[in-house]
Amino acid sequence: EPLLVIEPEMEPGLVSVSTTCIRRESMLT
Repeated sequence: EPLLVIEPEMEPGLVSVSTTCIRRESMLT
């Protein structure tokens, strides 16, 4: 399950940061 939930109402910049954080968590795991 993703640690961060990406909502449609969020700004594109925030979505990009959230996606990066999820990718980092995946790489660390």
